[in-house]
Amino acid sequence: MGFTIFIMVALFLLLLVAGMPVAFALGVPGMLYLFMNGMPLEFIPHSMTSPLFNFVLIALPAFLLSGRMMNSSGVTNRLFDLAIALVGRFRGGLAHSNVITSMLFASMSGTAVGDTGGLGQIEMKMMTKAGFKKDFSAGVTAASSVLGPLIPPSVAMVVLGATAGMSIGRLFLGGILPGLLMAGSLMIFIALRAHFGDGKSWPVIKVPAKEIPKSIVKALPPMLTPIIIIGGISLGIVTPTEAAVIAIDYDLF
Repeated sequence: MGFTIFIMVALFLLLLVAGMPVAFALGVPGMLYLFMNGMPLEFIPHSMTSPLFNFVLIALPAFLLSGRMMNSSGVTNRLFDLAIALVGRFRGGLAHSNVITSMLFASMSGTAVGDTGGLGQIEMKMMTKAGFKKDFSAGVTAASSVLGPLIPPSVAMVVLGATAGMSIGRLFLGGILPGLLMAGSLMIFIALRAHFGDGKSWPVIKVPAKEIPKSIVKALPPMLTPIIIIGGISLGIVTPTEAAVIAIDYDLF
C-alpha cells in the first residue's frame, strides 16, 4: 500500500510539473490506482454522481438565495452601520467594522464569494474615502470574507456533510468558535497596526450614543437568522434543508 501511494503521489507531482490541469493530474493517478487493484472503471462515474443524489444538497441553493435576498434588501448597510456604531470610535474603526460586518453577514450568506460580492464594494469605497491604502483595504476585505465558509450556515459544510455523511448540525456548531477566533485575530492585527504601525493617521468615526440603540434595533431582525437556523437544527426541530427554506421565508418577512 505504501509503495502504491508513493507511485500515485509521484505521478501526480510529475503531471503537475508538466503543466497538466490539476483536475486531470489528480484523476490519472486515481484511475491508475483502480486499474492496479482490478476495479472496473465503470465505478468512477457512479462514485462521482451518487453523492449528488442527496436531499440535503437542496439546502445549498436555498442558503445562497437567502444571503442574496439579505444583500438585495439593504441588510448589509444595516449591519455596516451597526458595526461602525460599535467600533467606529476606535482608531481604524472602519477596518474593525469591515471584520465585524463580514462576520455578521457570513451567518447569512455562507460563502466567501457572497461576502465579498455583497460587502466588498461598500467596504472598499468607505475605507478608501477615509484615507486607508487600497492594498490594506483589499487585504482586510479578502481576509474577512474567509469567515463566510467558517461561520454557519456554511455552504461548504452543507456539501461536506451531504457527501461524507456527517451531521450538518454538528458541523455548524463546530464552525462558530474557529470563526470567532479568526475574526478576533484580524481585529487584534488591525489594533496593533493602528497603534504601533502606519495606522496612526487612520480616522476615528464617533457615532452619537443615542444613535447606537437605533442601529441595534435596525440590525436585530436579520441577526436572528443564524439563531433560527442553528437553533432549529440543533434542537432537532427542522432538518438543514427545512432550515434553509425557513430562512428564505424569514428573509421575505
